[in-house]
Amino acid sequence: MRRRGHALVLMMVVLAALGVSLGVFMDRVTMDLSKRKADEIRTQAIWLARSALDSRQSGVMRVNTDHGEAVVHTRDDSVSVQLAGAEATIQRHPWTEHYTPPR
Repeated sequence: MRRRGHALVLMMVVLAALGVSLGVFMDRVTMDLSKRKADEIRTQAIWLARSALDSRQSGVMRVNTDHGEAVVHTRDDSVSVQLAGAEATIQRHPWTEHYTPPR
């Protein structure tokens, strides 16, 4: 009986350790995925702004993306892009790029 009790305790400890390990692993994966999405939104907004600035067209354009609709406001020497709650702004003279993440 005594061996059986030790084996059950050992089994419970192993199962608890596996449960904790699985929880930590899933937490890390979830954090990495959300960070990756934020980086993708930032990259896409900045590249849309750069492309709009290079096109030298003034006005407001709407562009469909994987992260939703982007609104691009182009003026003579500056562009601002709103995408998924974030905003990227680029000015030509002096060259500056600014990104405001979604709240």
